[in-house]
Amino acid sequence: YDFFLNFYFDHISAVYLLVGNIITFVIIYFSRIYMHRESGFKRFFYTVLFFYTGYLVTVLAGNFETLFIGWEILGVSSFLLIAFYRKRYLPVKNALTVFAIYRIGDVGILMAMWMAHHLFHRNVPFITFFHEQAHLSAHPGEAAFIGGMILLAALAKSAQLPFSGWLPRAMEGPTPSSAIFYGSLSVHIGAFLLLRTFPIWEHQTGLRIFIAATGLLTAFITTLIS
Repeated sequence: YDFFLNFYFDHISAVYLLVGNIITFVIIYFSRIYMHRESGFKRFFYTVLFFYTGYLVTVLAGNFETLFIGWEILGVSSFLLIAFYRKRYLPVKNALTVFAIYRIGDVGILMAMWMAHHLFHRNVPFITFFHEQAHLSAHPGEAAFIGGMILLAALAKSAQLPFSGWLPRAMEGPTPSSAIFYGSLSVHIGAFLLLRTFPIWEHQTGLRIFIAATGLLTAFITTLIS
């Protein structure tokens, strides 16, 4: 197979870029004061900009392969920021826990990518999925598998049930990084993945019901916990 770097810009990317740019600017500007005199001052900003690079690659990705590059950068930078205070026991322990759950999401992306290559026998950009409905309908099993793996990745990345436990553990990092990752940008990448791959699973009624039920159940239980 050929693997291509492919970028795609549409209204979904535009919204994510606009919000992401504003939030990142505000957080970085605030962090100059908040992180003042911290021993890892420069390391913090290097890691935040590393995260922002992954965010840009992810929201502008035009195929699974390109999206996976940004997805991995987000995972690595999240791990580094949660374990920012690396001389303490709990931040490192919780960073490893989050890193392990993120690997579940990585498996989902890799399996969806693998099945897409198996089904189409070529590299398929996201934009062409709109024109492949007949092919997807002719192979319901493979389409359901791709949709299920995409959903698994989204659940792990956005801390939906049963993966919600990593989110409070991720707060061991500096407060600005918690705001930029888990309060605003990173947890919405799962939703972005579902939006970007909507043509794959839009006709799978069972998967759509499961997505809605999982979101409602997560909102209900986490509200009780909070």
